[in-house]
Amino acid sequence: MPKGRAGLPRAWHRRRCGRNCGSRPSAGARGDGLCPARLCRDGYRNAGGGPCSAPRSLAARGKTVTHPNTGEAPPDWRLVLLIVCIAHCAATALMRLVPVLGPELIVDHGWTPELVGHVSTIANIGSVGFVMVGAGVFRALGAARGILLGLGSGVIGLLVMAMPLTGLPFLAGILLGFSHAPSHPVGNDLLYAHAPAAHRSLIFSIKQSAPALGGVMAGLTLPAIAAMFGFYWALAAAAVPLVCGFLALIPLYRRLRVMDRKSAGPGRMFNWRNLSGPVHTVLVDKRLRHLSVTGFFLALVHSAWLVYLPSYLSIEIGITPVISGYIFALLQAGSFFGRILLGWGADRLLSPRAVLIWALIGTGATTCLLPVIAPNGDPWLLGGLALLTGVVAAGWSGVQIAEVMRLAAPERLIDAASGVMVTTGLGVIIGPALFPPLIALTGSWEGAFAALLVFPLVALPALIISRSRHT
Repeated sequence: MPKGRAGLPRAWHRRRCGRNCGSRPSAGARGDGLCPARLCRDGYRNAGGGPCSAPRSLAARGKTVTHPNTGEAPPDWRLVLLIVCIAHCAATALMRLVPVLGPELIVDHGWTPELVGHVSTIANIGSVGFVMVGAGVFRALGAARGILLGLGSGVIGLLVMAMPLTGLPFLAGILLGFSHAPSHPVGNDLLYAHAPAAHRSLIFSIKQSAPALGGVMAGLTLPAIAAMFGFYWALAAAAVPLVCGFLALIPLYRRLRVMDRKSAGPGRMFNWRNLSGPVHTVLVDKRLRHLSVTGFFLALVHSAWLVYLPSYLSIEIGITPVISGYIFALLQAGSFFGRILLGWGADRLLSPRAVLIWALIGTGATTCLLPVIAPNGDPWLLGGLALLTGVVAAGWSGVQIAEVMRLAAPERLIDAASGVMVTTGLGVIIGPALFPPLIALTGSWEGAFAALLVFPLVALPALIISRSRHT
């Protein structure tokens, strides 16, 4: 039987490790007999000094795992989850900054509605674009410094936004997008390294609920602060979550840096492999490709709801803007609670792919129901439909990411997470851009919403076939 460098049969090691870690020891291991999981490559061994007996999730079996040089145990996964959620929440609040402060910017600062839309779009493009080219940067910097990069970009973006100079809003939008970029690949890599495997879908769903919470916080607080104290105080308030992220990271920074890989030079950060790696990773693997396509179409439909639901209800149906805002808030609330609910369901009741299949079905059903229910103008029915739509059309993201991280090779986790964010981000960008042509093509808002049914139907067969092949 083949043996590792410690003389232990590799099949025995795989059974003990619980990760099916492969048939070869890691070339980069600092000791003998370490499995090629990423943390083991960085030199972690069990407390007894023998080969790795902990799974990739260090806390999954309650093992005491220490670093061979420092003797420190890795941080508690709950603290890591808290830091990742704060950083993601803060970054998403910045992404909602320009839309929620749009009226203030138009009335008091001379912005046009088109400029508000352009800066918001540039922020999304900056986020997706940086993920496409920045996987090598995140890999070289490591998780701890990747989080700092996002938080720091957000602070600089707010400072640039405060400068009343022509052209700077576009630069601020790019920086705000950069602040959001590390939250997915870096945060997902950290959680996968620490989260208990048995609860991974739920934990990733909790992490993915942070963006919805950030959007709710931005919508509830920033306009009120701007109305009471002015635009610049609202910018200062938007910086508070960033400061909280810095403060939460300080106690764990040294231990997280111990886990980070050795820094690389600019050539390794920006070579062609790093530029093409994220998209290539999710396209070459059929299972990851199906998951990415599912996320793309679900994000496309959900983003169209987010951008156009309030306008549709107010302009076409005649519901007051205040009531439309409440209905929109229910859509966001459904997104928040849906991510936790579907994550729990993927861990306890159904498989992750089954949850995604039902999310596609539910998204198609609610999108078809909207043009049927909305003309009646009943706010209670519309509120209930918006809440349900938030659950099915946005609650899937944590489940998708957990499944992608489970299927991806250990050395390609950041690429896989980045690739999924790119495809999902493209859906977020394309959905709002596609909706006006659909209105023109169908001749009505109702027809445009009904036409969105096509996209979940396109993704559904491939995901069903993929699930049947891998169950």
